[in-house]
Amino acid sequence: MKRGVFLAVFLGASLARAAGPADVHADDVVLDPKGQSIEVSGRVRVDAPPFFLTAEHLKLFRSWRGLELEGDARLSFCPCSGPPLTLAFAGGAVAPPGDLFLKGPKLLLFNVPVLWLPYFWLRAPTRFGVLPPEIAYRGPDGLYLGEGVHFPVGSAPKSALDVRGGAYFRGGFAASADLRTSRSFGVLRYDRLVGDDGLTLDARGTTPTAPGTVRVGWDVDAMRGRRAVAATTSLDAAAKRVDRAHVEMSVASAHVVAASGVRAVSDRGLALVDDTTAGPWSSVHVGGALGARAAYDAAFDLATLGGSQRARTLGRTEAGVESFGTLGPVGVETSERFAAGWNGDGDGAALSRTTAALSLPLARLYGDSLRHLVEPRIAASAFGMTGALRTTTRDAGFGASGRSLGSATGLSDVRGMLGLAQVGGRTSLGDRQARFELEGYVGAAGDARGADPLLRGRAVLESRPASLSTEVAMVSARRAAFLGRGRLGAADRLHLSAYAAGRGPEDALLARALSDAGTDVALGYLDLPGWSGGVRTTIPFTRWLRTSGGVDVDLDDARLLGARATLELRDACDCVAFRFNGSQRLGRPGVDLWLEIDLRPR
Repeated sequence: MKRGVFLAVFLGASLARAAGPADVHADDVVLDPKGQSIEVSGRVRVDAPPFFLTAEHLKLFRSWRGLELEGDARLSFCPCSGPPLTLAFAGGAVAPPGDLFLKGPKLLLFNVPVLWLPYFWLRAPTRFGVLPPEIAYRGPDGLYLGEGVHFPVGSAPKSALDVRGGAYFRGGFAASADLRTSRSFGVLRYDRLVGDDGLTLDARGTTPTAPGTVRVGWDVDAMRGRRAVAATTSLDAAAKRVDRAHVEMSVASAHVVAASGVRAVSDRGLALVDDTTAGPWSSVHVGGALGARAAYDAAFDLATLGGSQRARTLGRTEAGVESFGTLGPVGVETSERFAAGWNGDGDGAALSRTTAALSLPLARLYGDSLRHLVEPRIAASAFGMTGALRTTTRDAGFGASGRSLGSATGLSDVRGMLGLAQVGGRTSLGDRQARFELEGYVGAAGDARGADPLLRGRAVLESRPASLSTEVAMVSARRAAFLGRGRLGAADRLHLSAYAAGRGPEDALLARALSDAGTDVALGYLDLPGWSGGVRTTIPFTRWLRTSGGVDVDLDDARLLGARATLELRDACDCVAFRFNGSQRLGRPGVDLWLEIDLRPR
């Protein structure tokens, strides 16, 4: 594999609105009423949040810009003494509501000069201004230089539009727009390098709404072009198989939600001008209570899809009823879920799941909150599918719920009926601070090929020092499913976490049934065989130094999918944080390394 190094340096300041006049402290003060100035000397300190200045001698006077400063001084963005990152300058001005002008500033890191400029102007995020420069060396991509402009949007401090642009020295450029408001988020980036194009769009949001009024919502997650997929350092973004986009208008009442809009879907990484399947869709969802111990829900989705080929019609419906009752001390639970889909080619398919369980919960309370539960259970369920709905990646996810009966490989591998019978129980012990729960069953799984013994278990541990959540079910080594995640150590302290998930090479229907996936057969969820896992760790060496990292691995062939590590250095009073990051992922040559400097990271 071709090796490379990515290095990016980012420096930004969070400039809040200056509130009220500056607070000046000094050993000696000389007031000049005629000149409307003040000369201060001896341990001078000027606090005008978010700016904090120190000096031995300063002259301060008012002007049309605000508070003018004459003399050598140092500026920090934290009120603590001895911050690691400061700006030394020879005069300047503080101009509310949050502008700062400096003459001849020098950036000092632990009192060592690292950067000098003849003039510097800092602005608050509620004001128009220039963004910090972007300097990067992206391994196989080469050197990149960029700059941007900040546009406030409305009066909210965090609502803004940032527009950036830059060039690769190897030949190419990138341009991006980042819009954030209180109800929406959107990033659009176009990247071109050596004739390879890529467009990334990630946007979601809703309009304000009141009960009974129309709400407009949108959600777009797309990477068009090979360049977009190759350039991202995110393994999750690169591993997605499809691009999705939808815009909807909906009206909701107490029990009904009606929505209509347009959806589009295509394979991730296709060329910018490649065909995309798109079309209108409508849906109606209903739900509510059936008495005091039962609830129902139902949904109907209909979409018309068009692209380079003829238009197709896809429909989907799903309904379910759940209930809980008692027969004396015995608890009775029932659940029925049904889903069906069809398309304009005359194909149709249906999935159903019926479950019934009897339990005898025996609980005892120790003290004020410690509760111990022992619950024997007998459960039986039937899970099956009839028909064959031949769908493709581009057909998937057109319902309002984003679900599909199909997968990228169709449904021929999950046709049939499956019955499960289980005897076992669960026990739990815990209070508000910690809980341990263990559940296990033995039984049989039967289909048209016969019946096989079944082992199934679940364990949950939740507390501050540790957590564990696992579910495993096995008929044989080739017909098994496992979902697990655990953490040892408090999340904000030294801890190690790990996860693993997958299924055997046979019977996707059994994998979905054993993992309680039910009829929600979302694209990519246990639709392919195989096993993967990963680990994460955080090591806080001291209060000011910590490291974290993790790897994702394909467990079938021991192939590295991705790795990431961060070394974070903070000063004693959290005025500034330095983060050294590194990552590598499948499909991107080389190792990416970058440095972030975060002012006021609390």
